[in-house]
Amino acid sequence: MYGLAIMYMGIGTMKKTPADKVTVYFIVSLIVAIVVSLVVGLIMGLIVNAIYNPLAGSGLGGYGL
Repeated sequence: MYGLAIMYMGIGTMKKTPADKVTVYFIVSLIVAIVVSLVVGLIMGLIVNAIYNPLAGSGLGGYGL
């Protein structure tokens, strides 16, 4: 929460955003960060699943058949 507060207070100074646009910029930045985090998590989950369970997509259930 503290990091979000610092980001909100610093957007106007660092990006020279007009005062009336700071809230919109903050919300859009937050949504983009959440979406990117979800996509990276999904990709990493697929990679880890492929490494540790190589037979998961073959229909054999990963039982070493």
